[in-house]
Amino acid sequence: MKNFLNRFIVRFIALVVLSTSIPVSMASGVNSNSNSVSSEQQKKKRPTKKKKRSEKKRPIRKKKPSKKKTKKSDRKKERPRVKSQTKKKPTKKRRLPSKKKPSRKPRAAPKEEKTDVTTREIKKVSIYELSDDIYSLTHELDKSMRRLNKAKLVLKPFEPAREDKYKIDKLRLAKEKVSQKPSSSLAQRELALEYERKGMFANARDIYLRMIALEPSNADYHYFLGSLYSKSGQHRKGRFSYEEVLEIDPNHTATINAISLYADTPEGEKMAEELYDKAATQAPQGPASLLSEIRDYFGNDRLKEALAKSQEGKSRFPNNFIFPYLEGQSLEALGRIEEAKKSFKYSMTMDRTDPAATIALADLYFSQGNYLYAAVNYESVLSLQPLDVSLRFQHGLSYFKAHEWNKASSAWEDLLHYAPNHPEVRHMLPQTYYIMSLEYTRNGYTKLGRRSFANALSVNANSNDWLGDALKMIGEYYRENGLYRNALHAFQDAIDIKPRDIEGYNGLGMTYWYMDERELAVAAWEKSLSMQPESNNARGWMILSKSMAGS
Repeated sequence: MKNFLNRFIVRFIALVVLSTSIPVSMASGVNSNSNSVSSEQQKKKRPTKKKKRSEKKRPIRKKKPSKKKTKKSDRKKERPRVKSQTKKKPTKKRRLPSKKKPSRKPRAAPKEEKTDVTTREIKKVSIYELSDDIYSLTHELDKSMRRLNKAKLVLKPFEPAREDKYKIDKLRLAKEKVSQKPSSSLAQRELALEYERKGMFANARDIYLRMIALEPSNADYHYFLGSLYSKSGQHRKGRFSYEEVLEIDPNHTATINAISLYADTPEGEKMAEELYDKAATQAPQGPASLLSEIRDYFGNDRLKEALAKSQEGKSRFPNNFIFPYLEGQSLEALGRIEEAKKSFKYSMTMDRTDPAATIALADLYFSQGNYLYAAVNYESVLSLQPLDVSLRFQHGLSYFKAHEWNKASSAWEDLLHYAPNHPEVRHMLPQTYYIMSLEYTRNGYTKLGRRSFANALSVNANSNDWLGDALKMIGEYYRENGLYRNALHAFQDAIDIKPRDIEGYNGLGMTYWYMDERELAVAAWEKSLSMQPESNNARGWMILSKSMAGS
């Protein structure tokens, strides 16, 4: 029975397989041994179905869709590349017409017309007649920018120089010494000198009067009082004190030297002669008689005799500094400058308290153009004569001409504390501040430049009074340092402010000359000579240019 059932099931399965077109091999897994013969017969009867079976076996390979998906994903990744390429193509097409701009063609035509016009004009007119146009063209483009930079400067209030907080109060120390040693004449003298430096002449006078009352036979005390009166301008009272000194000591060196350096007014000259005569009668062999003769020689321009007498006094009175000083003055007047310097320096080493030789040496340096050394020597005697306004102005002027702008401004700031309405300082100090503002701005310190410009206007708001001179000075400074373009701008701006200023044209011509622009330099000098033919430095430069052209 079992065999029968098995056979029946196999046949039934075979019929089902044949009816549904399912390969027999799938059903053979049930009982391969029992159905091996039938399967072989089916294969022989239907060979064509092998292909169909093989074709149907291919869907088993449907595991490969992953590869196809990867290919699709790769294609998706590649799509942006294709898109970017497609995007670049229209951009290239769009850029092509922009490269070919037709605007270049009309630009070339007016250039040719301009060159033709300029060449025709140059052929007809000389370059000297076109000098004004050349000057305006050289700076016209930069002029607006410079004005804008000047307009950016913000006004700020002027801040005068402040005293150093850590500066030693010498007056307080002198008072403490007097309180500790009230009977010391040296301490009293130091306190009186500090009062003189502060301008407190009444307090110093009281000290000298007390010293004279305690010891009236001391010639030095009378000399102290006489020199105080001379410094304060009370020459008559000073004469009385000097007479007292000469009665006590006819050869008092300090008094005789002070009389020789007395005021240059007619009254002072007469007073000095009378005092010298009085001293000479009391001590004929003393220095007073020699000094009187030397003064006479100087007054009559007998310089060689004055030099001989000065050298005689130097040998006879080797400890008196006045004779080397007078020797230096004689040598300077005779043109023997180097020897005069040695005499002044020798006099300075003999007496440091008297500023006469130091001031004479500073004046000599200033006349030579050695402004820096002049300023140093002026500064060394300011402590001895702090109230001398002319000395302070000369001190600042020396630094200004030496192009030491910061030192010049500080010197003149100090002078304003003693003379707030000094006219020359009100003209020169704004120039210094303006030059400092240009230099700060040129070096990138714009805030300091604005502050300096504000200080200039706070000292003198009328810029037309000082701006042209400041531009000429900074033009010279730039030319000396090889900044020729900046120098040209400065001189041209000065000419714009004062069109009839010959110094601006002369400076412009010199700048062109150093730039090897000889024709432009000659044009500038000719413009200057057309405005002022006489007493003009441009004439000398014109002669030099002609000699250079001839050679």
